[in-house]
Amino acid sequence: MVAAAGIAGAAAATWGFGIERHLYTLRQHTVAILPPRTDPIRILHLSDVHMAPWQGRKQAWLASLASLRPDLVINTGDNLGHQDALRGIKAGFAGLAGVPGLYVHGSNDIVAPRPRNWLKYFAGPSEPGEGPVETLNTGALDEYF
Repeated sequence: MVAAAGIAGAAAATWGFGIERHLYTLRQHTVAILPPRTDPIRILHLSDVHMAPWQGRKQAWLASLASLRPDLVINTGDNLGHQDALRGIKAGFAGLAGVPGLYVHGSNDIVAPRPRNWLKYFAGPSEPGEGPVETLNTGALDEYF
């Protein structure tokens, strides 16, 4: 029984750390709400990028989204995942320069991530103010977007 639990744990860790974190997802939906014979509008919605500067694959994937030629980009936050994430954000979003867009901050655009004991997730929601808080350079993100 213990061996089976260990194997399951190792498999879950392998999936989470080695595979799932690179499974970026693009979902496309067509919504027929415009009047007939109206040119379509392509809206690209981005969220929860959680960028770190070393995430080259993620930056390349984000950059590839420019090929969709969106008319509008909506970014619903949590772009930053590291103190030095803006360099990676710029690399990923460069192809969308000049495309009109709107964005809002997520909590990860304001407060730096910090290591947490994952076992605490079983104890319920976290409480605000647990431990020291390091803020991110949200102004530089605003200036870029």
